[in-house]
Amino acid sequence: MEYCMSNNLPCPRTYALNEETINNICDLLQFPVMVKPIRGLGAIGVVRFDNHEELLKKYKSLQDLHGELIIQEYIPQEGGMQYQAEAFLDENGKMKVCLVILKPRFFPVKGGTSTANMTIYHPEIAKTTKLLLEGLKWKGAADVDYILDPRDNIVKILEINPRVTAGIKIGFIAGIDYADLHLKLALGQDIPRISNYTLGVYCRNFFLEILWFILSDRKMKRNTTPPFFKFFGKNVVDQIFSIDDPMAGFGFFLNMVRKYLNVKNFKSKFHV
Repeated sequence: MEYCMSNNLPCPRTYALNEETINNICDLLQFPVMVKPIRGLGAIGVVRFDNHEELLKKYKSLQDLHGELIIQEYIPQEGGMQYQAEAFLDENGKMKVCLVILKPRFFPVKGGTSTANMTIYHPEIAKTTKLLLEGLKWKGAADVDYILDPRDNIVKILEINPRVTAGIKIGFIAGIDYADLHLKLALGQDIPRISNYTLGVYCRNFFLEILWFILSDRKMKRNTTPPFFKFFGKNVVDQIFSIDDPMAGFGFFLNMVRKYLNVKNFKSKFHV
């Protein structure tokens, strides 16, 4: 985020959360603000604070739980559609692939792990991803998350996941062989530039989609696109389940049941 801010790449203003920042926060950001762990998974440890007093009262306990934290400008969720760019760069730090994905639904419903994804064409996101990752001299896979800021209608960088993510499934279905790209990188072979992929691939995590449906309000259900009840059709796939490897989906289902039977784990997904 420091690199983005110093190189005029669109992002929410972000600072390390420490004593100096706490004392000067009203000069740096307006409330509400978001506090996030530097390292984490999904929405765990991500908390919105609406005033300075609440932040002063709780940030120490968050540090004890999650380690180093950042504090970030809050971008309203209303109208703030989210995206991700599944990129791949060669040994010389040149971007060869940028698959852009729309993320219409999440669990928790106000922001967390995406439950549905769809491949789209978005040249602005692809351009920003290239500037960011090539500027950082990145190599290999990276997932860059974005949000549309409804206040100025600019798509802004939220974070980088420096790893292979669950978005790899939709990439394979869209025609990008990420396994082959990783092998070529490891073996020092040339990596081809891939600019064309199948648009409109609709990939869902069925278990998390059910949680979204149960906990979303009537307006969300009515306005969501692609529609929730589109379970079958051309280029409609599940993120985990597949006919040729059913045990992976079964194992994921059992893991989610075990995870969310733990009340503490369930509450952590709701920023409590």
